Amino acid sequence: MITKSIKNVFIVLSIIFSLVLIVFVVENVTEANTNIDDITNGIQEKYGRIQDFRGTIIIKTNFKGAVEVNKINFVLKMPDMYKSEDKNRSKLTVSDGKKIWIYDKKEKEVIKMKVLENSEKPEFDFSPILKDLENKESDLKLLKGEKVSDKSCYVIEVMPKDKTYFVKKKLWIDEKSWLPLKIEIIYGEFNSTIEYSNLTINVGVNTNEFVFTPPEGTKNVEHNATIIPKKKSINEAQKEVSFEIIEPSYTAGYEFVEAEVLGYGGVRSVSLHYINERQDIITIIETIKPKEIPPLPKAEKVKIGKKEGEIIEIERGRLLRFFGDRNVIAVVGNIDEDELIKIAESIG
Repeated sequence: MITKSIKNVFIVLSIIFSLVLIVFVVENVTEANTNIDDITNGIQEKYGRIQDFRGTIIIKTNFKGAVEVNKINFVLKMPDMYKSEDKNRSKLTVSDGKKIWIYDKKEKEVIKMKVLENSEKPEFDFSPILKDLENKESDLKLLKGEKVSDKSCYVIEVMPKDKTYFVKKKLWIDEKSWLPLKIEIIYGEFNSTIEYSNLTINVGVNTNEFVFTPPEGTKNVEHNATIIPKKKSINEAQKEVSFEIIEPSYTAGYEFVEAEVLGYGGVRSVSLHYINERQDIITIIETIKPKEIPPLPKAEKVKIGKKEGEIIEIERGRLLRFFGDRNVIAVVGNIDEDELIKIAESIG
């Protein structure tokens, strides 16, 4: 159970860094032609008029034919009230703009946290798409229109100008409502889609929806906590993977809170999550080394002891990747480069 800002980071790590090559890609968008401009302006204008909306997102991942599906129902009232229910994980998250409740239905546990300044938007908000459309490092191409849920859509392909990038994205934008209905990310044999359905806009959502009352018998875990309760241990995670998990001997004062095992088509990786008292986090991702490993985009070469590593700037932090004898290891966090290297050296 974690704060929403931390949960968003973990979701991103789960989708991107659990890939076989453990690569972080920053995608941006530039103006391609007048039609693209019209679509972009239409989306921005529509988003600016949204006061509330509700619906469902279905996240599908496909790696070598192994498909996983996750369904999340949500409601959002601008600017910062929201509620979401993750069916697969039996988790309910509610925010009234000042506090966040995260309720684990299986464990019958709830944690209440304060909303942090500049916290990230929930994953079902459209604002990340707008952010993409405002940037200028990729090319947009308007493809032949298609239908999503019987709605005619503009289809936009996003291809980074820097050819060292190897992930492409496609967006399906409803021609009538200017709302995104589908997002696809293609990465080699990995394919991920996010599809919106049952969307309703500006129906007058009541603020009472964003007050959570724990069911009788619910355990209150770390009320107003700043540290995430421990979940899966490293020893427990080790039983689920075929490679040796290597723990860091130096963590720059961060404390271990949880190990997460992710798998696609039999390929598994482990994410080790650490946090400090300010709720800053670092994550260490380990998986088996693949046969081919493309370079990270715009990476700086660094020394990890006797090994060579790559480091790139990402939003709100840095990612450092290097290779063990059998493993690929990435260390991610908003932390000084020197400290990031020291953590990596204590692993490698």
